[in-house]
Amino acid sequence: MVTLGQPISMLANREQHIAMTHDEFLLLIDEAIHAEWINGEVVIFMPPSDRHQALVSLLDTLLTLFVRVYNLGIIRVAPYQMRATADGRRARPTCSSSPQRTSIG
Repeated sequence: MVTLGQPISMLANREQHIAMTHDEFLLLIDEAIHAEWINGEVVIFMPPSDRHQALVSLLDTLLTLFVRVYNLGIIRVAPYQMRATADGRRARPTCSSSPQRTSIG
């Protein structure tokens, strides 16, 4: 689906949608490119702005401190590359909780 000589990179002003197989995605898209493979195409996202990164840093700090104080788990900041499972499904850990921990305090 994709010509192997064709450069794949993030554009500064918009996201891109490129038709490609999952095998091509695994081969051609490295962790330096913020991209997801969704239903036969790769969505390559534009790089985040400085303001966005400052807000992410603030929220990460606040949430990490909260989670550590209450021993709730760990926080991971996006982008966090997830690989698809053998059957083509992918896991995307946005939020999770433990059944043993149902309240704060």
